[in-house]
Amino acid sequence: MFSELIFPDIQDLIEKKDWKTVKSFFSDLFSQDIAKLLSVLNKKDIVILFRLIPLQKTTDVFSELEPSLQEFILTHFADKEIRDLINELPPDDRTALFEELPGKLTQKLINLLSKEDCKEALKLLGYPEDSVGRLMTPDYVAIRPDWSIEQAFEHIRNYGRDAETIDMIYVVDENWKLMDDIPVRRFVLVENNKNVKDVMDYSFIAIEANED
Repeated sequence: MFSELIFPDIQDLIEKKDWKTVKSFFSDLFSQDIAKLLSVLNKKDIVILFRLIPLQKTTDVFSELEPSLQEFILTHFADKEIRDLINELPPDDRTALFEELPGKLTQKLINLLSKEDCKEALKLLGYPEDSVGRLMTPDYVAIRPDWSIEQAFEHIRNYGRDAETIDMIYVVDENWKLMDDIPVRRFVLVENNKNVKDVMDYSFIAIEANED
């Protein structure tokens, strides 16, 4: 295999931390060959090497990678890097990626898309026309039941500006399953040392995304 033939050379460059030569080396390779090479390298090196790929090849290389390696890269990149990457992916490749990833990571990626790309992504993910899924927004604030009220407010301050609305806060479990919805005004009357679960009543209205 081509990747096996050049593996020793790349390994030598990595050990020497000769990133300039690696970057030049990548500029002469086809995207498919870079993807094959990354698939046989140590994961700790991939995070560095992926950033050395010429920008015009980045999305093509990413599309060629196995889903598990794509997920690894996405969980080790900063939000800005992820946003630049997935916004450049063709819509069909992006949708295929979303369908392979865990729900929590997919939700994060959808939140990083532009509003126009977000609408397109939700449509391509398979929600029927005129369904709840077509209308729902990924721009909301979610908190955990074991957080203190102070932690919840800090989270709201940090992420609320990007939410479509913050008058209602959603409580989710570790799998992002909805547990409760709580009006922000209810938090205002609670001491900071209390936990979110202390103000939960577990009473909320929900509807399946595929429903009309």
